[in-house]
Amino acid sequence: LPHVPDWIFTLLGAVGGDAEGKIVRALCRARGISARFVTERERPTSLKTRAVARRHQILRVDRESTHAISSKTEKKLLRIIRALPAQDMVIVSDYAKGVLTRTIVKMLVRRFGGRRMIGGLKPSTAGLYRGFSVLVLNLREAAELTEIHAKMNEDATRLVRRLGKKMRASIVLTRGEHGMTVYDATRRNILHVRSQALNIFDVTGAGDTVIAVLGLMRAGGSGLFTAANIANHAAGVVVGKEGTETASPKELIRHIVLNEGN
Repeated sequence: LPHVPDWIFTLLGAVGGDAEGKIVRALCRARGISARFVTERERPTSLKTRAVARRHQILRVDRESTHAISSKTEKKLLRIIRALPAQDMVIVSDYAKGVLTRTIVKMLVRRFGGRRMIGGLKPSTAGLYRGFSVLVLNLREAAELTEIHAKMNEDATRLVRRLGKKMRASIVLTRGEHGMTVYDATRRNILHVRSQALNIFDVTGAGDTVIAVLGLMRAGGSGLFTAANIANHAAGVVVGKEGTETASPKELIRHIVLNEGN
């Protein structure tokens, strides 16, 4: 795993002027994350409330706003992006909540270059991410973009090749219990990675774990297939826990040792 203690992690985005926004800032301070947030007071910080019974989520209530950020907020974010130092890797996680406008994404590409960028996107905003280094999607999102339902490896192969060509990017397709299919656009090679989940209690945050670990490994110099394999193991760790959880380096190494030995 990459040596990371001396790295600077910067989180950029928008929060509301509410208690939840203060909690997000406090969590970043506690974790040593450099938070560059713009506060938009009339916009609530996204809050997801889950109702769980016997380890199964039965209901989720979201309190959020998905309209585009104001021009004032956008200008503040653009100033922050211009002032950021060089980055080893940039992860753009787009949940179509209105913060990642076309102007913001274009500025990130202009500032850091698409080949240093990994995008987690939604089909409605896919056009903004053409030319990124790597794009991460799940089965539903990829099917919406390609009209291919990739339940089998053969279909997944066809899907990632088509999507990689269309988006001019490498593709990491997460396939739930079927693992991942990875397309390396540079080498034009494909790898199917089997799921590494020993137990599945809660899939909340699995996709975010994949893109975070993928970015960390790539920034540390790992090849795409190695990075995807480690990210797959990290996802296997977090889905074995209840609620939104993380995978520590110790847990991740243990999970790799247990699974790779099988």
